[in-house]
Amino acid sequence: MNKRKEIIAKILMIPSIPTVAVDIVHMAQNPNIDIQELSKKIECDPGLTANFLRMANSSYFGSTRSITTVKNAVMRLGVNTIYKIIIMSSVSPMMWNTIGGYDLAPGKLLEHLLATAIGTNKLANILHLKVPDYAYTAALIHDIGKIVLGMFVAVDIDPIMACVYNEGISFEAAEKKILGIDHAEVGALLLESWKLPEVIVEAVRLHHKLDTISAQVSVPEIVHVSDILSLLGGWGCGCDGLNYAVSENAMAKLKLTEDQMDTLMYQVSTELLELRGLMVDPT
Repeated sequence: MNKRKEIIAKILMIPSIPTVAVDIVHMAQNPNIDIQELSKKIECDPGLTANFLRMANSSYFGSTRSITTVKNAVMRLGVNTIYKIIIMSSVSPMMWNTIGGYDLAPGKLLEHLLATAIGTNKLANILHLKVPDYAYTAALIHDIGKIVLGMFVAVDIDPIMACVYNEGISFEAAEKKILGIDHAEVGALLLESWKLPEVIVEAVRLHHKLDTISAQVSVPEIVHVSDILSLLGGWGCGCDGLNYAVSENAMAKLKLTEDQMDTLMYQVSTELLELRGLMVDPT
């Protein structure tokens, strides 16, 4: 079995996020979502409900008084916020382990994903861009492929880094050359196996491959720029570090000024500190 096939086989062994969470992600794509149905769906999973209510009662999500029921939370916080809470509470438990190969200590991958998700929202706000709600979710799981690929990178880190430094190519290109696949594609295949919406899968797949993106600012481009800025901020930066190619086209489209970048980095740093406190280590 070649390395690519071995890696793809490993993807199928990774447990999915709760089925309820997948259903809610699909429901959230519908602008005419039924609030009653959404509440009932969340309540189907006791563990998810408990974590959901814990996060819904935090000041970070705007709670000013006690929320005791899922229905109350949905009515007061709104569908978009509920959507974010469900995704965070579903994917965060698998992000706490050490990610071998990338030299990411426990919790560091989660830190990077949270920073990128926050940055995606802040970029849209600062630049007055209208982006779909799923952009936050795509950012929150854009590097999820690393939890699978990490063990293979660990075995082949020397030839991967040799490609980066001797051939002057980006880290994900070196992954592809040595392993036959990169972490973005692995992530997309994993999300496909979980049956998440195709728009989210494609945003993850393309966040390092922007040459086929349209003239309009796209979700993969927003995620890409936020990803790079998160690495520059040192949030979840492993041995791959800053060895990624920055899309000049994406940067040119966004026209992010130095002052705007400083503002964004400050906002991400402040919000990350608060949000990270909500994430509970499952061990």
